[in-house]
Amino acid sequence: LEFARVMDTSNLDSETVGLFRTVEITNLGNNSKMKFTIVNPHEADLKTGKISIKSPIADSLVGKKEGEEVEAHVPAGVLKLRIDKITV
Repeated sequence: LEFARVMDTSNLDSETVGLFRTVEITNLGNNSKMKFTIVNPHEADLKTGKISIKSPIADSLVGKKEGEEVEAHVPAGVLKLRIDKITV
């Protein structure tokens, strides 16, 4: 029998943005850098750098790869972002 264990992230694809990935991005509008981890909505906490997978920024990044540029439609307008690094 195999019991519940700590989540094994070794088989997660780190080439594309997705749940539990840490993403480093550059806001191309003002050249500021941001780093956050994409988590389930109930785990989101901006103070610790965790954003919900259902947020506009995460939604625009999911499935994309390093070097890609995306547009995130947020309440303040449209952010142009570049994905610099993806880690698990």
